[in-house]
Amino acid sequence: MKLESQFATPDHIVEACVKALKDGYTKYNVSTGIPKLKEAIAEKTSQDLKIEVNPKEEVVVMPDAKPCFFSAIVATINPGEEVLVPNPGWPIYESVTRLVVGVPVDISLKRR
Repeated sequence: MKLESQFATPDHIVEACVKALKDGYTKYNVSTGIPKLKEAIAEKTSQDLKIEVNPKEEVVVMPDAKPCFFSAIVATINPGEEVLVPNPGWPIYESVTRLVVGVPVDISLKRR
């Protein structure tokens, strides 16, 4: 099963990436996210949910989904609790569940 996207990256995104590289954005960023991006996320979330979101204290930007899943499982699962683990799925679901002494419960994802 191929897990890669089946469509090309839109031109405007490719152009923005090329511009960023040419403008010198080639180094690591702040580990919790670029401040301007965090502010935009906080503003949008505040508007959508009608709550106040502090970008410095309540917004963390992660490089991809795996650290998000790791953080969510570590922060919310107590020893002995069951976690639904999709199969096929990323190995991190089961391994992190076991790390926090949770109980992985296999959920088969079958094609129809």
